Amino acid sequence: MIIESAYEKASQLLSENIDKVKDVAERLLVKEKISGAEFRAIMEGKEFIEAQEIASDEQHPSSDSGSDGIVTNDSGDNREFF
Repeated sequence: MIIESAYEKASQLLSENIDKVKDVAERLLVKEKISGAEFRAIMEGKEFIEAQEIASDEQHPSSDSGSDGIVTNDSGDNREFF
């Protein structure tokens, strides 16, 4: 029951955000790795400018993705972004 519920929630989130998922995938094909700030900009439908990434990283170094490639939010965890 728990697995089925989690599957349904994941399917729902992906369906609701398919355009954003595609935008993230397209950006990853270009760059291979994106920062947390860039990920958030894509998910919020905003245009991301590289200079913003530099300024954001200087102010919030934990908002970037770690060396393991997991994108984290400002609090450092990698929970739900949708």
